[in-house]
Amino acid sequence: MHATIGTRPDIVFAVAALSRYDVKPYHVHLTATKRVLRYLKVTADAKLVFPSMTSTEASPLVGYTNSDFAGNRADRKSQGGHIFKVYGASISWLSRNQELVAFFTTEAEYIACSDATREAEWLV
Repeated sequence: MHATIGTRPDIVFAVAALSRYDVKPYHVHLTATKRVLRYLKVTADAKLVFPSMTSTEASPLVGYTNSDFAGNRADRKSQGGHIFKVYGASISWLSRNQELVAFFTTEAEYIACSDATREAEWLV
């Protein structure tokens, strides 16, 4: 989990999904964990890059948000997330199950947008 928080946003979803089964993992979860570890080994030299751009080339702060609808079959909660970029480089990201159960796709999107708006307020 430490690597996902500060340095590896590309594995956040996989680690979060696998951590739900850390108490009683099945063979499929161990196989997926090995796949994540292999991916980390192959991409060990990957890093965040902050390109040099002028203010006319890109917007200083850009945010994206999205969610699925009832993606978790166990409790019917939606997965929501957002990412914020400054001049094209990621500075903040989140992917997690939403706290509320949405009854419509629009409601799941609204919850994700609300979470992203709170993060944007904090960043600005």
